[in-house]
Amino acid sequence: MSLLPEERAEAILRVLSRDGRLLVEAASRELNVSGETIRRDLKRLETAGLLKRSHGGAVPVPPRQAEDLSYPARSVLNISAKRRIASAAARHIADNQALMVDSSSTALEVVRALKGRKGLTIVTNSVALLTDPASLPHRLISVGGERHPEVMTFHGPLAVEAARRFHADLAIISVKALSKRSGLMVANAEEAELKRIFLENAERSLLLVDGDKFDGSGLVSVAPLEAVSALITDREPSGEWRTLIEKAGVALEIAS
Repeated sequence: MSLLPEERAEAILRVLSRDGRLLVEAASRELNVSGETIRRDLKRLETAGLLKRSHGGAVPVPPRQAEDLSYPARSVLNISAKRRIASAAARHIADNQALMVDSSSTALEVVRALKGRKGLTIVTNSVALLTDPASLPHRLISVGGERHPEVMTFHGPLAVEAARRFHADLAIISVKALSKRSGLMVANAEEAELKRIFLENAERSLLLVDGDKFDGSGLVSVAPLEAVSALITDREPSGEWRTLIEKAGVALEIAS
């Protein structure tokens, strides 16, 4: 059975992470598609900033603390895990609730998983969510501000001022990385400030992170782990992380 483009992208990125390189010929055999299809996939992933094409294949791009991935990159990376996490998060949301939803691709997947929910109000700094069909059944409030087209988010003083005016039942956020010392980490101060406001102005909060983000790198701390109510991830964290999560009083949920 043929894989969808997003499934091929995940498989390609797994090979790069495991082997440090990928050859078109080998990937074509493994994924049962033509070499031309693999080359198109590599071109798309290179445009998204997730790899660098080389003669006959591709090599990974090293992550940088001070840079966030583009929205096209985030919407492809670990998408299967994000959808499992989103499905688990959706079960925490009831009809007629007010939500504060950040601009992460995982949070967007949560909104897409809210089929059948009624009376929801969603406050967001996401540009992508404004035009996504999944938002149509809900009351949507954008914080506005300056649009950052590459990462599909609103930020800046106007966004911060608007966000402070709202209070919600539940905040739904993701981050670039989790640090044992510094907690929730992102790439820049503007993003950190908005996520911090969402956490402070909600009765409860869900932190959504795939397993790759534990011990990852980020430039700016949003808040300590204790600031969130629950953490939903796709696989069991290490024993050391489990202890830290328990000490922080955070509920841990593994999305299956």
